[in-house]
Amino acid sequence: MNTDKHGCGQLETETEFLNVDLILASRKELKPFLEAIGKKAHVLGQWRLRGMYWANLEVNFNAKTAASAILGFVKLVDKLSPQARKSWSSAAVRDFDVGVQSGANRGATLVLGTPLLKEIARVGGRLVFTIYHADRSRAGRLPEI
Repeated sequence: MNTDKHGCGQLETETEFLNVDLILASRKELKPFLEAIGKKAHVLGQWRLRGMYWANLEVNFNAKTAASAILGFVKLVDKLSPQARKSWSSAAVRDFDVGVQSGANRGATLVLGTPLLKEIARVGGRLVFTIYHADRSRAGRLPEI
């Protein structure tokens, strides 16, 4: 933050796409899916909470757009073995979570076209947006609508 002599300032961030996380939750272990994905995606975390197995993944390439990251995940799902596909299909949560950094002074438009939305639906996914506040200490998840 740049500040003037009075301590007033403004953040220098602009609204921008950050990444896409794939978030999965299942009553069954996600091990078959995670093993099938192997090194084709980064597993950012795995945990168990309230009887559910959770995993958070990112594609292993520098996705410049939300569409390229989502399509990267869709291609991985399409190539799954029957056992790994069963693990995917049994997940109650299959979220493609698009991370967006909020800008300090202006908004932005992120367009995801119908073909991409159809691909998400075809693999049984859900599209989620996480908007990070310009002041990251105030970030939070928006209520589901």
